[in-house]
Amino acid sequence: MKRVCSDHKRNRMIAILAAVFFTIGISSFIVIHINSRKNTPNPIQQTSKSLKFLTTSTHLGLVPVGSDQKVSFKCRNVTDKEIRIDSVKSSCACIADVIYPKDAIMPGEESTIDIDYRVGEGKKKYALLAELSSGESQVLTVSSEGYYDVRLSAEKIEFSPVAQNTGGKMSIVFYGDREIFDINSIMIPTDTPDWLHLRITEIEDSVVESPFALNSYRDARMCPVATIELLLKAGAPMGRFFENFTFDVVSEAGDKRELILKCVGEIVAEVSSLPARVIMLDSQEAHWEQVTIRSINEPFRITSIETECIECDYKVSEKPTFIAQIKVKKKNNNIPTDKNCISVYLEHPTITKLDIPVLFLSSSI
Repeated sequence: MKRVCSDHKRNRMIAILAAVFFTIGISSFIVIHINSRKNTPNPIQQTSKSLKFLTTSTHLGLVPVGSDQKVSFKCRNVTDKEIRIDSVKSSCACIADVIYPKDAIMPGEESTIDIDYRVGEGKKKYALLAELSSGESQVLTVSSEGYYDVRLSAEKIEFSPVAQNTGGKMSIVFYGDREIFDINSIMIPTDTPDWLHLRITEIEDSVVESPFALNSYRDARMCPVATIELLLKAGAPMGRFFENFTFDVVSEAGDKRELILKCVGEIVAEVSSLPARVIMLDSQEAHWEQVTIRSINEPFRITSIETECIECDYKVSEKPTFIAQIKVKKKNNNIPTDKNCISVYLEHPTITKLDIPVLFLSSSI
């Protein structure tokens, strides 16, 4: 009996000590939590109470891709102190321009934050953060669902390596939405390099597979279509090139869109059997040397050859070909100069004359 009482007292003491330690632990946690809250600075409130905004979110709905939209957020100072908008930061470069008052907004006064917004493809939502002199900030959002009313068949066109002496040609197609953007004119960029020529065909209606397939709510089968040809002239500077062309496309209603076409490619040396593109002849002996002219993209035909102190032998082909052979040698009765050339006249879409330098070397030691 005594042992049972002793066990009961011991268990009761353990329960009391556990309750005491639990109470002390909870009290310590509450004190630490309160102190930590006191030492933590208050975060910036992202809903302003100083400036009352009429709306903080604007949805533009269905709007054409690439169009510029103007959005305004109207606000009013509801305090008895002047408030300044210190800065407005945007989350996207598509918000090209942000205009907000630099002067203080007096109590009771109204003002606006105006933005220029370039619409992107599909459903988009972007945010602006207006920071105020009161330490507050206000989040503003703008959203849209962009669809195409005019577009290119490709946003990038790339020339495969093109021989400097041949040139090349590629094309790109403009499509308009027959119902809402009937193409009236396309303005060709004025800053086109001299070695690249842009040519536009006549704008006409054509039935094509819908170029606006990304937008299920549009079904444009009959489209105004125009083709831009990019003609790479012979003699273009060698090496890689990167060009961006901005086309202003105007509709029948006077609406304007900017379409940007990226153009890349590479210009290589004339394609021939001569590594240095120079004919070397013996200045003392008259030996025949064979020259090969080769085109990689368009057939050609030699019409004539002009030269001095050099004799040429070639055949005039009946129809254009991709390769031709010429034999050349020094004329016996002429004393060659240090350097000369032969001028080969061609029947070719982009080049009509090919000058091949001739270097006379002495065979004597």
